[in-house]
Amino acid sequence: MSTFETARHQVAIAGRVSDARTARPLAGVLVRIVAGPPAFTNLVATLAQHGGASWGARAERLDQTVTPPDGHFAFLDLPNGQYAVTASLPTTGTRYGTRSLQVTVSRDERGALRVGRVDLTVPPTTLEGRVTRASGGPLSMADVQIRGGERAKTDAEGRYVLSPLETGTRHVIAASTGFQSLSRTVTFAAPGTTKTLDFTLTAVAP
Repeated sequence: MSTFETARHQVAIAGRVSDARTARPLAGVLVRIVAGPPAFTNLVATLAQHGGASWGARAERLDQTVTPPDGHFAFLDLPNGQYAVTASLPTTGTRYGTRSLQVTVSRDERGALRVGRVDLTVPPTTLEGRVTRASGGPLSMADVQIRGGERAKTDAEGRYVLSPLETGTRHVIAASTGFQSLSRTVTFAAPGTTKTLDFTLTAVAP
């Protein structure tokens, strides 16, 4: 008679990925272990060798995973040691930067894994600022728009936020009924950065 043994997997690292600005969970985030103890790196190398050409195309592997809509992720059955975990969103172009944190994996005296918790907040490429009147005071409900793209309305304090955006040089237009529109440019050199761009609009002469 054959004896079958059921392997019981244990969570070693678990966490959640969210937008650093809004705290909303992010789906489709590639979470990778980019550094670990020798026992881990040797295991990954062995699995990659056995996996052949298909290894690089796999979304779910011992060293990486992709988040579902709730932003949660987990890595199972890892050797003890220090790990570096990185989160990125390659499918969103340059709209988000990356975030990396260190986490320790260890076991108790019975050999059970102590879960290493690592929550990653990924920075969006963001434009923020304020629209005011030339005569003084904030201008609420003004339109602020990336030419041909994203737009937002200012709040009661005249503040706006446009996020997440692609990097590069963007032309931004601020407009409001009864005021002369104003166009300015801003350049995002790297994903995940935040730029501030303020506008002062002049009332149209009656």
